[in-house]
This record gives sequence, structure tokens and C-alpha cells, in this order.
Amino acid sequence: MRGEAHDRQERDPDHREAAQRHDHGRPGEHHGVARGGAQLLRGVQQHHGAGELVAQRTDGSARTLAVAASAFRITGPGRDDPALSDVRGIPELAAGRPFQAPLWQSGKRSLVDALNRQGYLRAEVTSSEARVDVATGSVALELVLDTGPRIAFGELGIDGLERYDRRIIEDLRPFAPGDPYTEAKLQEFQARLRTAGYFSSVSALPDLIALQRDPAADRVAIEVIVTELQRRRVVFGLGYSTDEGPRGQVGFEHRDILGTGLRLESALVLSAKRQRR
Repeated sequence: MRGEAHDRQERDPDHREAAQRHDHGRPGEHHGVARGGAQLLRGVQQHHGAGELVAQRTDGSARTLAVAASAFRITGPGRDDPALSDVRGIPELAAGRPFQAPLWQSGKRSLVDALNRQGYLRAEVTSSEARVDVATGSVALELVLDTGPRIAFGELGIDGLERYDRRIIEDLRPFAPGDPYTEAKLQEFQARLRTAGYFSSVSALPDLIALQRDPAADRVAIEVIVTELQRRRVVFGLGYSTDEGPRGQVGFEHRDILGTGLRLESALVLSAKRQRR
């Protein structure tokens, strides 16, 4: 007898005892339940350690469930986006692999994350089924993701500035409000901020809470938090060179000349050249 995936509660007491849910997610998402006839299936249990599911039959035999087929589909406005061409399902649960519930869960989260990285910040799993064939000890997987609309970059919210002008941060961003959001562009922005020489620490993250609160929003604000370096810095150094002997250095750095954001660096090096025989 072939097990089936259902979201409704089992009515048959024998079936209800045999069924075990192995898919938990957000409300409204359709999930799979392994089910089998009482004469064939005594339980579907997770094998401790490996996370594999084992079908135990009433005759005492047990069989590790293997993936027989895996169907994956993307729906929604971004279904034909070339940027999503590499999102092709869960490789760890390809046909022939042992079915592992933890991989099923983490794999779905990874797929949603992949859509998020390309700007589909409202992406979600809309259908998730794992149908068990008790007789063959196999599982057929089916997964559907909806991209939702692609979200664009919004305005910058900046916190932590005390001396520097916000234009320093705005001029470093590699995107403009209205450009399609991508995680790659956001990471490039953070890298620019870290290497700019004005801040000791930086953080730039999308305001997903505000986006979630407004279902009609098509832009996501970027919250930037920085800690400023001192505007002026004087550096002293001493050293010794086998070619020049002892030497000293005095350096001066100004990171915001006249409030323009321009930087000035200067250094004076003193050394006594060592005579060679």
C-alpha cells in the first residue's frame, strides 16, 4: 500500500497511530505526512544520529527511506528570472539519497535564503510534501516556492555619526534608491565602509521588520550603524634597519578637512645611514 501526504487529521485510529508528521513550517504552508496502512506500517521513526527515517513494518522488518523522486518548482513574479537559474532544489536529497528530515528542513530554508539574496525578500514555501511508499521504502518529494515581488533598495537610515557628514556614507553606496536589492551589492557597500578609513566598526542590514509590517512596500530601507574613528591621529614610530641604522617616524592624519570628508596624510621619517666597510 502506498502512503500519501495529507494536511488533514487522520480519521482512522490505526492510520492516525501509524502517521508521523516530519515537516514543520509557517502557518498556511502545506506539509507532507507519512502515512501507511496498519497492516504494512507500524511507524515511521527517525534513526538517531543520522537523522534518517526508518519505516518499520508489522512483520518486524525495517527499511531506511530513500528518495525516489524530487520535484521542485518556483512560482511567482520571479519564476523566469535568470538570477535564479542556479536554484534547483535540494542536492542532498536527490533521487537515490537517504531521506533525512533535518536536510529536508534546512534545505527548504536554504532555498528561501537563495531567493532572498536576489531581492525576493517575501519569498516563501507554498507547498511541501513528502509522500512515503511503504512497500518500497521510498519517499517522493515535492516542493513549491513562491518568489513574491522583487524588492528594491530604499533609503539609508544612519546611526552613530557624530562628527562626519552623512554624505560620506551615502557616496560610498554602490546602489541608488529604487535599484533592485541584492545581497551582493549590500556586502559591497559594507566592504567600502570598512575600508574607507572613517569607521572602526560598520553594520548595514535591510530593515526586514518594517518590510514585513507593510505588505504593500516595494522598497526596503538599509539600516547603517557605524562607530567613528577619531578625526585626527598622530602616530610615532621607532625602528632599526640594517641598511640605514636607527630611524624614527612621525605621522599625522586628518580624516575630515574643513568638514568636506577629504583626508590628509603626512609623515616625516628620520634615519641615520649606516656606514659600510
